[in-house]
Amino acid sequence: MTNKLVEVKIENLDGALYVSSRDIAEGLGKQHKHVLEAIDKILESDGQNFDREIIASTYTNSRGKEYREYLLTKDGFTLYMFNVQGYNEFKMAYINKFNEMEKALQEVKPALSEKDQLLLKLFSNDPEEVAIAHKGLIELETKPLKDKIEFQTAELKEQKPKVEVYDNFIDKSHTLGFRELRKEIESASGLRVKENRLREILRELKIINPSNIKATAYAIRKGLAVTKDIDLDIGTKTQDRFTMSARDLVLEYVLDNQDNL
Repeated sequence: MTNKLVEVKIENLDGALYVSSRDIAEGLGKQHKHVLEAIDKILESDGQNFDREIIASTYTNSRGKEYREYLLTKDGFTLYMFNVQGYNEFKMAYINKFNEMEKALQEVKPALSEKDQLLLKLFSNDPEEVAIAHKGLIELETKPLKDKIEFQTAELKEQKPKVEVYDNFIDKSHTLGFRELRKEIESASGLRVKENRLREILRELKIINPSNIKATAYAIRKGLAVTKDIDLDIGTKTQDRFTMSARDLVLEYVLDNQDNL
């Protein structure tokens, strides 16, 4: 090969650097079909897999006819040129340019967010890299939810001893009025629960009716509420009261939904 300036043609395809087998053939002064045959032999080597270094592709000529070619990474180019005698200036020109472009890409990448880098990898020709990018994006999107669940789980573990100790002092046959229920929930959970919010929770759990604080037929049937006669100075009054099963159900709801109190 004569001593002349080597024209290097390396393409940046979505952050990955490749040289076409056509440009290699042109630079070496060889017929493209001979370069393809040499690359075919490399790919057919027993026990070797160079799918990441040498990617099969196609191109369309000026007459609209499609032909095959290969896109080679720096390692793929080095692998091919290892089997070619001479052409040292050509080899070094490409390797140096690959190194220069790789360094430039590395300097740009930190400016990209982790999500953007994963999105770029979705366009990779390597199925394994695409799968890893998919997994990374899913983990990135679900991380806030996982962190919230872990935080709430830790809080529940802190609250559990309080609930267990409190339960030791509660008579399971005892019933509660609305205000008593609220005090029980606040004492057991250590949380502030407003009256209006407690009514909303009781309605969400179908323990009281939507329009008032009367127990639903469902709550009475499930043992969450009972109707009791309360002795007053002026006589007897019928009142719906909540059972300890209702208290436990509401307490569990409050601990699971602390952010919505």
